[in-house]
Amino acid sequence: MCDWAIGSDTGGSIRIPAALCGVVGFKPEFGSSDVAGVIPLSPSLDTLGPMGPDMATVKRAFEQMSGSSVKLPGSGWKPRLAVPAGWVEGLDPEVERAWRAVAHGLPEIEFLDRLSLFRPGLTILMVEASAYHRMWATEKPEKYGADVLELIRRGFEIPEDQYRAAVAVAPELRAAVREAMKDVDALVLPATAIVAPTRTAGIEVREPLARFTRPFNLSHQPVVALPAPTRGLPVGVQVVGCTNELALASAACSKPIGLASNRPNESRDDHRPFREVTERHEGHAT
Repeated sequence: MCDWAIGSDTGGSIRIPAALCGVVGFKPEFGSSDVAGVIPLSPSLDTLGPMGPDMATVKRAFEQMSGSSVKLPGSGWKPRLAVPAGWVEGLDPEVERAWRAVAHGLPEIEFLDRLSLFRPGLTILMVEASAYHRMWATEKPEKYGADVLELIRRGFEIPEDQYRAAVAVAPELRAAVREAMKDVDALVLPATAIVAPTRTAGIEVREPLARFTRPFNLSHQPVVALPAPTRGLPVGVQVVGCTNELALASAACSKPIGLASNRPNESRDDHRPFREVTERHEGHAT
């Protein structure tokens, strides 16, 4: 239907649908894509990025969106990848199977506690969303999805000092993230804890869907969501860098962890190594 699409990501809304649909999604580093003219949800966290069938398309789309040129390393470069210790838990059986295959052999590194990033990020999102959307959410609540409306309404109840504390601690957490990643190029972890829920699912699925995505909105890090090899419903894996170039390069060179292409025009059982659909990068890298 189209070569690529644009998404906004404040807590995972590029990476989650990409993961659940078996395509590639890229949440760029905060501030590296222009959000002017976009209705905000949380200005401190909002980002815009592309979704597409493969890494080459997503890289090209981001360059068009940002007006920048992303230089990827040559074929001999191998990213230093690691899993944040203590983060990955509570996966459903399909995600667990795919994750074990992807994570096999990857080292763990000490990293910030997941909730130390998740909770202040959620506080900032809810307060800023409620400030901007208060009038519409009050007068025309039917215009909002139930899950988004709940976040906005919860923001009405958060004390100002709690919001100020979350904003104040954010720079310290971002600095701590960079320090923790000084010896690795990217983190690898699941995009979601569950596969796509049924249409009748309620707001109870929001937490397992955003469990591993929301922390990286607060940290402002760039993240690529990639399809993992699976024979069931799609499962996504995140590759988290500290710069756009490192995130994209680490994702494009992820053959060692067996990430698949899962392009829409391929059989669900055709799991070519991810490197096969990214090799064409090397001829176009600038």
